[in-house]
Amino acid sequence: MCASTAEITKMSRKRQIDHYEPEYVYFKQGLDFDGAYLHPAVAQVVGYRYKYDKYLTADESVRIGARSIIGHFTCYTCQPTVDDGYRIWTSAVICTELYLSPYNDYRAILHAQQCKQCDEYAQPEVNIENYICKVISTLDLWTGRRDAAWSEEWRFSRGPHDEDRCHGCQVGVCVRDY
Repeated sequence: MCASTAEITKMSRKRQIDHYEPEYVYFKQGLDFDGAYLHPAVAQVVGYRYKYDKYLTADESVRIGARSIIGHFTCYTCQPTVDDGYRIWTSAVICTELYLSPYNDYRAILHAQQCKQCDEYAQPEVNIENYICKVISTLDLWTGRRDAAWSEEWRFSRGPHDEDRCHGCQVGVCVRDY
């Protein structure tokens, strides 16, 4: 469990930071989502320690890595049903790439997953507490603010993972590929 999970939970309830609208960004071989819309939640916890740079590229970065974030996917292409609404499925592996610049600017890219019914890419919606914890923990590790430590939270998901539909797997960056 992240050291600041209680603080994150308290802040998310107080400021209602649990819903952000993702920005669509098309590049690579498919559909990715820029994580800029999630940065206000990160900034509420760490202040100005890290700035978000939506234009940061891998070539400009001193550290690059991927993390799996808990959340769900929502397919807005499939026709909603009266009983169930839009097609939604949960995932413990929303592939999220992180880039860090020499100036402590970072960028997060969330990878989509194809819907089993219509094959269109579905929008990832992350668990905000899990996202904040993993992003801050990773950036703190990369900047020397914490030591590397194995914890139960960082273990790989042992559940099924659909590599054929995961955009992170398709472009070779998913943590399940390692």
